[in-house]
Amino acid sequence: MRARPRASGACTIAADAVLITETLLLLGLDPRRGVLAVQRRGVGMQGLSAAALLADLIVLDRLRPAGRGDLVAESAVPAAHVLLTEALQRLGTRSLTPAQALLRVGQGIHRLPQRVLDGLARRDLLHRIPNVRGFPALGVRYPLRSVQARQDAEQVARSAAGAPTTVRSLALLQLLDTAGLLTTFLDAGLHERATRALLGIESADPQDPGLLALARLRRALLD
Repeated sequence: MRARPRASGACTIAADAVLITETLLLLGLDPRRGVLAVQRRGVGMQGLSAAALLADLIVLDRLRPAGRGDLVAESAVPAAHVLLTEALQRLGTRSLTPAQALLRVGQGIHRLPQRVLDGLARRDLLHRIPNVRGFPALGVRYPLRSVQARQDAEQVARSAAGAPTTVRSLALLQLLDTAGLLTTFLDAGLHERATRALLGIESADPQDPGLLALARLRRALLD
């Protein structure tokens, strides 16, 4: 029997309590089939999820710009989320190019998208259904359980495009654009505003460490 999405507001979660990584995967998920459906060729969800974790660390001021276009992690203290802590461990304490940072997290945290989706399933936002009952090693699907959670994620994307003034909003828009999902959730006016804001990241104020770090991550994603 196909599981129906749950419409209950009991699964509503505050936007600022959700990782950018979680919002991205909620928006990249086919809600009925329960599989990730990225719209742009050549973009893998493992690498995109790694980029999203780096964006979360930038927003939390745990990943900062260093000399010569590098990034450096503040990894002495664990983060509030286990995946962010693992990312910090992979990054270490030495400065890295953004490409190196992406590689370390993407290669160092195995099955990263699935682990994010497993976390959302434990919070009753998604179902977790093995493709073959009793054999999860053969693959798992994550159909939407909470309609409200998906609607909240869509609203976060629209709000980010409507007021792309924070590092968090710009980071989410950049990741959605990289995934080819920006036009899926934004009308023409919001899409145009988001596109202009993303182009503006390249002229980030060097006195704003968050924007500068995001600009460096953006260049790595576009290369």
